[in-house]
Amino acid sequence: MLWLPFTTYYGDDPDFNEADQRAEVEQLFQRQSMIEDVWEGLESADTLLDLLEFQGIDPVEYVQTCVENVQLITGL
Repeated sequence: MLWLPFTTYYGDDPDFNEADQRAEVEQLFQRQSMIEDVWEGLESADTLLDLLEFQGIDPVEYVQTCVENVQLITGL
């Protein structure tokens, strides 16, 4: 699971109704699947960043978080 530092999480919101929760879970699975595809060389990082932005996740913030996660894991 080399992609673990690049994982995204369920975006919970107290105002979510059942349909919102289902949609968020579907988006989470879509993101995680694409992250795995990037790791396997089946998809480009640019496509992943576009998907994140489309789903309301700031791609710059995502990359910064990933860098911090890798640094934490590797002790850099």
